[in-house]
Amino acid sequence: MANERSAAEAAPKNGDKPAAHRSRHRSGRSGRSGRSGGLSAAAPAARAASAKDRPRWTWREYALQFSVVILGVMVTFVGSGLIERGRAKREVRTVMQLVYEELKSDRELLEFICGELAYDRQGMLHLREHDMDYRRVPIDTLRKYQTLLGRLRDFSPRTDALEVLRSSGTISSVGDKALLLDILECYSWMNDLASDVHSYNSQKIASLNHLFAAGTLPSSMENMEPLTWWRTMMSDPMCAAFFGSMTGYFGNSIYDGSAVGRVDGVMEQLRDKYRLE
Repeated sequence: MANERSAAEAAPKNGDKPAAHRSRHRSGRSGRSGRSGGLSAAAPAARAASAKDRPRWTWREYALQFSVVILGVMVTFVGSGLIERGRAKREVRTVMQLVYEELKSDRELLEFICGELAYDRQGMLHLREHDMDYRRVPIDTLRKYQTLLGRLRDFSPRTDALEVLRSSGTISSVGDKALLLDILECYSWMNDLASDVHSYNSQKIASLNHLFAAGTLPSSMENMEPLTWWRTMMSDPMCAAFFGSMTGYFGNSIYDGSAVGRVDGVMEQLRDKYRLE
């Protein structure tokens, strides 16, 4: 009996699970530990094998990759350059279209002023042909040039497009430097002519003012007889000096109208170069 109680009391100390189950549980833990140790030991070997299996690049492959990079950079630069040149060409053509239209307008003014100056010169030449004696000039000719001294015609060419060409930086993108020089010289020449016309008109005004100051100019000049008009003009020394000295004030290209051809030549170059209309 005592031995049975000792066995019964000892049974709870070993837990509710049978001994066989506990033995299997312990052996399982030791088995997992063994498997884990096996995997950790195999990992470096696997990585080493993977590193050995990875192919290494040759110098040709490095050169090929380098060439691809260089080619990509070159294509980028070339493409950017082409785009920039295309933009610059369009901008130049736009500005040259403005220059062309402005020269067309200035040409009309130039043609008009050349006609007016030729009129003045022809009237003064008639006087010189008759030794400045107005009485020997045909009466119809005197009547035709009776308003010579009072005709004041201004010449103010526009330069807005030229300022755009200069200030926008487009001038540096113009490839045809000879054409660019012709354009600049044409504008400069017209500006010089404008100054000469202004000076010419100033001398006309000074002559008329001298007549007024001397009191020899009639209060009413309407319907004045040509002989009376020219006698009044030629009796004043300042007016007589103007008629006698101003026949060659401008160059022959102004009087014969060939100066207009100078602007025509520049406009023709612009039409041909930039296909303007």
